[in-house]
Amino acid sequence: ISMRFNVKKQHTPLAFLFASLLCAPGKVMAAPVTIDAKAFSIKGNQLTPLVINNQLHYLVTSETRGLILTGKDQNIISTLPGHFSQSDILQHNGTLTVAALNNDTYGVELYRYNTGTDEFEKQQSLQADLADIEALCLSFSGENLTLTTADATGQMKQHWLADDHFVEIRTVNTGPGIKSCQADVQNGYVYLADENTGLWQYDHHA
Repeated sequence: ISMRFNVKKQHTPLAFLFASLLCAPGKVMAAPVTIDAKAFSIKGNQLTPLVINNQLHYLVTSETRGLILTGKDQNIISTLPGHFSQSDILQHNGTLTVAALNNDTYGVELYRYNTGTDEFEKQQSLQADLADIEALCLSFSGENLTLTTADATGQMKQHWLADDHFVEIRTVNTGPGIKSCQADVQNGYVYLADENTGLWQYDHHA
């Protein structure tokens, strides 16, 4: 499979860009939402708003409590015990997919949220290779669910989820310093935030 990666430096403020991408078509937000994380009663290291059945929810990612899904009033709907440092969410054809970075293995676990049972159902795992995975994001390439990761050595890898396993499709040497990742599903871009040099944009259209 031939894939093209065009790389160029961007200078858009990261917080603004990443917030806008969360609200882009293909992601789960229907409209921008302001969150006062300090006022949120459930503590975690990441707080993500999302819409399920036209209702606002929050996904709390915690290194001590795992994944916690709440309603708009912070009532707990579902929990997945574990130690997760970060996560990304993607909604496609009515399916909500969550990728979470496991602090115990430094690999990625992929879950689908079952709205009928209010449970996180594990789909697949991607183990760390030569170094700990430090950033991740979900996107689509065609009809393929794509997981992008960046590790401590500075390698970005992309995998397609094929049936019940991941297939590596691309490795790019980005250099160390990548700490976060966000996908623009509609336009086919992946953005990597490099704490040493700035923001990188990758075109991952086939």
